[in-house]
Amino acid sequence: MIKENGTGEVWPPLQPDGLIREQLRIVFMGAGRTQSGLAATVLALANSHYQLETQLRPDQCGNPQYPLTYGDVVAVKALPEQEAQRREPGTPRLAIQRIRLLDPDEICFEALLPQTWVVPTQVPALTLLLQSLNAVSHRAIRRFLVDVLLNTNTALGLLTVPASCRHHHAFPGGLLEHTVDMLIDFQQHQPPTLEPILQDLMRALIVVHDIGKTVTHASGAYTGRGEWQPHEPAGLELLASPLAALDRNAPKLAHFIRAMFKPARYHPKKRHYLHDWLSRLDRRSASRKPIHVDTLKEPYHALSDKR
Repeated sequence: MIKENGTGEVWPPLQPDGLIREQLRIVFMGAGRTQSGLAATVLALANSHYQLETQLRPDQCGNPQYPLTYGDVVAVKALPEQEAQRREPGTPRLAIQRIRLLDPDEICFEALLPQTWVVPTQVPALTLLLQSLNAVSHRAIRRFLVDVLLNTNTALGLLTVPASCRHHHAFPGGLLEHTVDMLIDFQQHQPPTLEPILQDLMRALIVVHDIGKTVTHASGAYTGRGEWQPHEPAGLELLASPLAALDRNAPKLAHFIRAMFKPARYHPKKRHYLHDWLSRLDRRSASRKPIHVDTLKEPYHALSDKR
């Protein structure tokens, strides 16, 4: 939830003790100095609601063996700086009391996908993506998705790269809109008797089915890697570590996700109907016009009413 601080600026909600406690992702790090001239690290911290700035002393920058770095997701306890304390009036800043690197099991999806990584017109699509991610209740599948999005380049690519270079959703942020379009289609047409674990698996399949495009596609063209490698094997490479972790806890689920990345014209011995359903959702989304903010409003409200 976003809160006005009385001067037109946006703050997270304050706790009863007057502190801000939030999960945020480090989206910028740089060298700077405090007002007294001491060396400090300048951070921009963001989640799906807002972006804030802060300065850290060297002793606040994490464990010396594992210092904080760009893309880390942290828990922050802080006070909002007063206007008179700021070097640049009008810039929301935090006075950090405590900052801690989060364990993956603690992380919420809102902290993994900062709103500042998308253009304003695609914020509704980001909201819908987060709604679908938060609907995943199976612990192992949820942890798998967190592990995927902990890779900063993968998370950033999911929100910014095109879904294709010359076909559908061929514009920056097209992969996000293509993914959300499929999630909407699935939500609206799933049978009421579909088991919760299969619902969660389908959401995970939709989110990661084109994840390889985060390294094979760029704005309007293929990357150097994409000129040599299709996005399916690239996706399996990106998912190798998250799938290995999932394999330790739920090997059948890991195999189920791997089965989605089959070579062309290969017919596996075991084929689940969810894989065929995913292919249909993919084709339907590719054949539709790109979704934009106005067309998102009705599906968004329809999904919100169901929750």
